[in-house]
Amino acid sequence: MALGLYKIIEKIAKKVVPIYLPQPTVTPEAEVYEREEADPADQINSDFTEWEMEATISKERTESKPEPEFVSGHMLQNLPEGATIQLLKLINDVSRRGELPAKW
Repeated sequence: MALGLYKIIEKIAKKVVPIYLPQPTVTPEAEVYEREEADPADQINSDFTEWEMEATISKERTESKPEPEFVSGHMLQNLPEGATIQLLKLINDVSRRGELPAKW
């Protein structure tokens, strides 16, 4: 179950990261990679909302085959409500901490 959630997060991240976090064409200096504490009042650091999650999932193509992580758009769109909320909590936790859980 947890591995499946990781695959879903990874699939969503592949679609969202290039849009919201484009990567530089050159490698930045090492200090760029030092962890910073986020200001909770800053909207850019706020949690993803249920609406954002639903909007992202609704844009998934349902006719496509599952990608290598075996998660299809159809599967994401048919998650039960409780699973969607759990996935959102997991995504927000990963976003806040800045790291993936060591154990799935």
